Amino acid sequence: MNYDVEVHGVREVSLLGAADYDYWHKRLATEILHPTRRAGDGRAEMVVCATDARFMGVKFRELSIGVFLARNEGESTRDGLFLLRAYNSVRCFAFVERVRFHTPYYPGRIEVACGPPATMRLVVEGSELLRALMSDDADASARVPERIVEDVWEGPILLPRNDPRPSPCSRVFFARLAGLTHVYPFDPAGDRFVLTKESEITALKALRQSQFEPDHWTLRPSATHGKSNTVRKTEGVGL
Repeated sequence: MNYDVEVHGVREVSLLGAADYDYWHKRLATEILHPTRRAGDGRAEMVVCATDARFMGVKFRELSIGVFLARNEGESTRDGLFLLRAYNSVRCFAFVERVRFHTPYYPGRIEVACGPPATMRLVVEGSELLRALMSDDADASARVPERIVEDVWEGPILLPRNDPRPSPCSRVFFARLAGLTHVYPFDPAGDRFVLTKESEITALKALRQSQFEPDHWTLRPSATHGKSNTVRKTEGVGL
């Protein structure tokens, strides 16, 4: 697939983890979508991703929250992603995403460091909403990855509707995320993932309500992100 926008040299930090499958099965039913059901424990799969990059010479940072989707109910494949909400550090970029591309982007202050130790932080209107960091012990920089692989994820990103009535998700874009990936287990004894009490935005509340528990960090020091235009979801387009 040819992508309308490609950004190279993206510094990317992601937290992948599990959440309550029944919660997301019910929540996504209004979009006629199916959450991925993780093999082994049967939980849903989610990702919180923060990036640091440049586009047309402008430095920006993003943070996004998504739920992996399967083409068929109960399957464990990552066939797509439902984008709950996203933030951009450049206000006009967030505005263009929201108005021109119909994506759920909003302005926010984002901090991200690829590390290790890796960190991500989201501040909106002066309030910290989310913070994640690897252990800040003295030996954190010597932490050994579980594996290092050239990894690619490519697929449809489904976008939320502003209508609570059950109906198929109506808009989609396609994305490709690729690069040398360092995978680290999330250490619950030293690592931190915090949703502050100010995190009352629906997408962030959903992380808490669905009991999201991170289990892996993925760090890409120089990734390539490709993105298509947003299109209407029709039969044969998207999931």
